[in-house]
Formats: sequence, C-alpha cells, structure tokens
Amino acid sequence: MIKKPLKIAIVVETFAKEMGYINNTLPKYISKLGHDITIITSAMTPYYSKGNSSNTLGEDFSKRNQLESNTSFIHEGFNVKVLPSEFFLGKLKIIGIGRNLKQLNPDIIFTFQVTGFLAIQCSLYALFFKTKLISGNHTGLSSSSLIGLKHRDKIKSFFLRKIPGYFVSFCSFKSIVPTEDCGKVANLFFGINKSKIELLNLPVDEEYFYQNENPEIDKMYLKEKFNIPKDEKIIIFSGKLSNEKNPIIIAEAIKKLRNNNFKLHGVFVGEGEQSEILKSYSGVTVSPFVPISSLGKYFRSSDIGIWTSESISFLDAACCGLPLILSDFVKDIQHVAEFTLTYKNNSLDSLCKKIQILMKNEYREDLGKTASELGKKRFYASGHVLKRLSLCEEN
Repeated sequence: MIKKPLKIAIVVETFAKEMGYINNTLPKYISKLGHDITIITSAMTPYYSKGNSSNTLGEDFSKRNQLESNTSFIHEGFNVKVLPSEFFLGKLKIIGIGRNLKQLNPDIIFTFQVTGFLAIQCSLYALFFKTKLISGNHTGLSSSSLIGLKHRDKIKSFFLRKIPGYFVSFCSFKSIVPTEDCGKVANLFFGINKSKIELLNLPVDEEYFYQNENPEIDKMYLKEKFNIPKDEKIIIFSGKLSNEKNPIIIAEAIKKLRNNNFKLHGVFVGEGEQSEILKSYSGVTVSPFVPISSLGKYFRSSDIGIWTSESISFLDAACCGLPLILSDFVKDIQHVAEFTLTYKNNSLDSLCKKIQILMKNEYREDLGKTASELGKKRFYASGHVLKRLSLCEEN
C-alpha cells in the first residue's frame, strides 16, 4: 500500500456538494488517508445535457449546489477548483485543465470517463508529464446509446469515440469500471485495452449509509415526517423522476396492490417531468432531492427499494439494509444478486409479483440483513480507496 502522501487530481465535468456520487465520495475518503486531493471541474450542474437544472434537480437543490467559474473552496477535506467551460462541437470543454494540472503537479490523475474532451485533455497531460492517469467508464450496456446503431452512426462512433479511446487507453495506467458491463462497453465501443480494465464497485459513503444495530432507531422517520400510517410498508425510489427512468410504473404497482388490500406507501425522492403525475396517486409521497447527509435516514426508515434503471442509490440503500427490486433493464447485477429480485422491464404484473414476495416479513428482513452485511464488504468507500490506490501502485 502507498505510504507517502500523494498529490491527486480528480477531473470531472460537474460537481455538486450535496450529491453522493463518486465525484464526492472518492476524494472525501482519500483525503482521510492524508493525501492532498484537488477536484478540477466546471460550473455546469449535473445533468446539464438534460436542459434546465431546476427541472431535473429542483430549484432549491440547484441553487444550493450552483458553482461559479474561477473560484475554489474546500469541501469535506479536499480542494475544489472551478474552471470556465465552453461547448465545442456540442461537447463540454473545460478551459485550462492542462495549465491547472501543471500547477498542481499531481502524482495521479483520476477521471471517470474515457470519451470527450476531458479524457483527451487528461491523457495529453499524462503523456507529456509522466503522471499516472487512471481513467474509467461508468456507462453500461443498459444505459448506452451505442446498441443497435445504424451503419452510418457506427462509423461516426468509431471515429468520435473509439479512435480517441485508443489514445486514452494508451495514456492510461489503468481504467477502472464499476461493473463488468461497463468494462465491455469500454473495450468494445470506446477502444480501451482489456489489459488495462479493472473492476471496482462504486464507493458508498459509510458515514451516511449504514444499518443501525437497532433497526428501530430510524424506522419511524418517514412515517412521522410524511404522516404515513404505521401499518404500511414503505417502498422508496430516489433519483430523476423522468420519463426515461419511468418511476410511474412503481406508483402503478403500489396502486394495484393497495386495491388488493396490501398496505403499501411509495416515497419518491427526486425531481423530473413525472413528479406532478406521481403526486396525483394515493398512497404516494413525492419529496424533492435531499442532501446526501439526509438520504440515509430515508432508506433506513423504508422497507423495500425499487429502481427502474442503473443508479448508485441502490448501493446506498443496500448498505442501509434494504432489499432491492431492480428492472432487468439493469444488465449487470452480480454484485447485488444475493439481496435483489428482478422484474421484467416495464411489466406491471412482473413488478407486482416481486413486491408481493417481499411483503413476507421474515424473507424481507433476511434479505435486508444480507444487503447490509455484503454492502459493507463490497461497497464501503474506506475499502474502495485502499483497493483503488493499490491498483495505482501495481507495476
């Protein structure tokens, strides 16, 4: 294991103080080991490509997390440097990455993508200044737009993604992916050499996402907060309430089961175009995005977590002791299989059957206990950073 303090730069397109993505969790836990960490980012908000951030994240959340170009600050023990940006050929380009990396003179650069200007800029710096670049890919087959491309689009993708990817691969010491699925995409579509791909699950912030020794401590939190009847089981979903994610199918399943005398209540945490429709359902509560520091309580006071697509949130929920139900749209679930049921994507009947299975208290509680125990071993950030830094040390 690396013993001397390192200078590490993490280069990402966007950063939000109150989110729980790897952009936040990785630097926090590396800084706990005594290393000097600097995030280099733009002032753009997460999901900027989806349009107005207020529509995606909510107005209050967006305002609290808005950054300004040419500023810097300290957050959770690490430095954040916000640079200006522009769009070139429809893609975000952060201005001054090379100059700022030269000033920092890092031993290691982490970035979580292998496509786009950011990956090329980091690769160029690593090539000329002999810094270890650890790239990555978090796009899996289920969320990739590369499946089923027409011939013309395949040629376009080859020149715009795969050829630049060969260069990023050449300059990368390692390329870390959170699932085998993401590794396949990195290799097949983005040109990353198989020998450089390493599997390491996304890190969960264990300060916020854990199961209490006495599960009853937080059990009533949501029921008291939202005036939910004590005898109802809570199903939770967190993330974008968008047409793409389609959380309405969860509300429909709750409606159908409630009509058949199942005592259920849905809590949806997020913003998006389906938000107002969800609010019209009986037995459903919609909450705006909450800071990561508050989200753990939401999970610990729920009974079942359901996600319709890929999300870091279902790893967070598992660490809080929630059994999961995931759509089979999520292609790679090996790391959560022991405590997860899957339903046929967009099938209301299939989803209802899986929810009914988890209405059995003993079985649900056993799966939740397994989720918490395995979550600690597989996803906790303290273990993740040790493994990640050890990969940087390999010859």
